[in-house]
Amino acid sequence: MTTFEEAKLRTEELSMPAVHIMHADSSRLSRIGGIPSVPSGFSWPVWKNEPLMFLAQLDLSEAAQAGIPPWMPTTGQLYFFYDKEQMTWGFDPKDRGSWRVIYCDEAQEMLFEAEVPAGIDQHIYTSLPIKFCNILSRPHWSRLDLDVREMSRVDFERLTEWWLAPFGGMPNHQMFGYPIPVQDDEMELECQLASNGIYCGTPEGFQGARAAELASGAKDWRLLLQLDTDDDAEMMWGDVGTLYWFLSH
Repeated sequence: MTTFEEAKLRTEELSMPAVHIMHADSSRLSRIGGIPSVPSGFSWPVWKNEPLMFLAQLDLSEAAQAGIPPWMPTTGQLYFFYDKEQMTWGFDPKDRGSWRVIYCDEAQEMLFEAEVPAGIDQHIYTSLPIKFCNILSRPHWSRLDLDVREMSRVDFERLTEWWLAPFGGMPNHQMFGYPIPVQDDEMELECQLASNGIYCGTPEGFQGARAAELASGAKDWRLLLQLDTDDDAEMMWGDVGTLYWFLSH
């Protein structure tokens, strides 16, 4: 039977650096919610002729102080948008475009508050300045080469509590590292299949010859941002869920 100490040791061996996004007291360019600061000529993204809702602006020069991977730029802004109806979840290739990540590398003094398009004013979240803190991201127990299902209930509860401890009880907003899954921990594979036109809303999407051919590409996907439900920002995803953005490189 797997013990807590065995699972903890294996988790520590697999842990990798990540960035925890935390609420901050001071005004910063990086924020969750509110209205983005954008360069001249910025075009607010739309999907099916409807504006997407703005979720977060991350200043990469601020994030870089906490340490970011070498494949990320260390200057510029990332803007995150999502369908205001929250009706798309990433497993259907037809949903492409219902979320957007926009990068710009304009100087901060050239950024101005965006003009909010009509139809989105009821979907503006409370603006929260944020800061970035380096943490070690711990893999979900399903990624361990251990049969955690055989752990005692007490040890499994200890493992779960310890696994989430780096977030200090705050929302699990995170850049890079391992995702904190709400359901199955197969999001990299789902990204690989859905981005190649395979519907993953049923188990059949993960089966078949083409899915098997594509599966090895799941290792190329990396978590870019994990945005948790956040009461302070008045953000809730589904039933106290989480949004995830992955990229392939």
